[in-house]
Amino acid sequence: MDNNNSVVVLFTLVAFFVLAFVFALFGLAGPNALFITLAFLGFVVVFVVALIFGLFNSREGNRITLWFFIYGGAVAVTIVWFITRVARMFNLL
Repeated sequence: MDNNNSVVVLFTLVAFFVLAFVFALFGLAGPNALFITLAFLGFVVVFVVALIFGLFNSREGNRITLWFFIYGGAVAVTIVWFITRVARMFNLL
């Protein structure tokens, strides 16, 4: 995979992350299970796809690999934040 396709995939992942984050904000504003579920699935899909593309690019030696792994780490931190907010909202913590 060349760098141009990787950049397009990275920007697409950012767009999906923004969409999932909007769902998360709407889901946390009022306890709406549909938005919470969509946000969680969106975060997980973005995280998994970022790691998969990072691994594919690392096998080819592309320099954009680091960006995919950094982005995956940022999404992982967001997933932990979202899970703790949902658990707090439903009095599980």
